[in-house]
Amino acid sequence: MTDPIVITEPTVEPLTVEELKAHLRVDTADEDALIEAYLIESREYFEARTRRSLHEKTLEYFLDGFPCGPIYLPFASPLISVTGVWYKNSAGAETEWTGFVVDTNSEVGSVRPAYGQSYPSYTAYPVNSVRVRYKAGIANQSPQIYPKQTIIGAIRLLAAGRYENREAEVIPGRQTMDTIALQYGAETLISMNQVHWAF
Repeated sequence: MTDPIVITEPTVEPLTVEELKAHLRVDTADEDALIEAYLIESREYFEARTRRSLHEKTLEYFLDGFPCGPIYLPFASPLISVTGVWYKNSAGAETEWTGFVVDTNSEVGSVRPAYGQSYPSYTAYPVNSVRVRYKAGIANQSPQIYPKQTIIGAIRLLAAGRYENREAEVIPGRQTMDTIALQYGAETLISMNQVHWAF
């Protein structure tokens, strides 16, 4: 399964720079930009590992053709809505398909033909002939639902680890018990929020 393209990034993060600074015990603004960068990196890492979208973003997913079953949408945990589905024929002409229903209730959001409908019959373009645009994550509009504490905790630990250990290299024998505990703590919270693809 390929990953979707991010069309619009989220406008909020799971915790604020000020909340992360409180955890880090940082009371100056000197490194706010750096701390914000670590926060975004940590959220992106968490999303990549768990296959979730934390806050509302717009994504586009491409397939070479319609599947036999539902179109399961990567990083659509949770799925907010589907903007549209398009398919491209062998001549490169794109047509919108509207005969679908959307599942926003399952852990992995999906699109499937509506009752009495079927996928279009067409000669597909050689690559990426089906395009699905959708919104996933926690919606920006009311009612606002915040990520659960295990998600916030994982991002906090990941970002704190990046702040405290700024180099990529690990020198053998120099890893402290605190660093090991941090890694295992974050790993536990990540595994608790993993999306399981049972298909």
